[in-house]
Amino acid sequence: MKDWQVQLGGWGTIIWLASFQIMQFLNESGYTTEVKAVVGYTLGFITAFSGYLFWEIWHGRWESILGQERGLMRIISAIPLLFLLLFGLFGFINGIFNSMPWYYNLPFALASIVVAQGVIPILNHLDGTKP
Repeated sequence: MKDWQVQLGGWGTIIWLASFQIMQFLNESGYTTEVKAVVGYTLGFITAFSGYLFWEIWHGRWESILGQERGLMRIISAIPLLFLLLFGLFGFINGIFNSMPWYYNLPFALASIVVAQGVIPILNHLDGTKP
């Protein structure tokens, strides 16, 4: 794993965790444009991460995400990930076709890159599943 991936994943996650407080501060201060950018980053992060988890489950890597238990509860546990993925994806597509401003779409895409290139490689490295 490369140093830039660790930096990207670490700082991207810190920004995501701080975004909830930042969003509250910006909302109270009346910065509506900046709030949309923070919401875009937050939703992009959640959508990309839940999409990755659902993709792993879809390709049969249940044990790494949901544990070793078999049966109906395993399938029921995957349903919220699917809904999170679809909610974020449809929100992003709606933002594109319903003329959501660029300051929402750009942070959404940036957060997706942070998750795909930084957070997921760190988690896979810590888990020992992939190099």
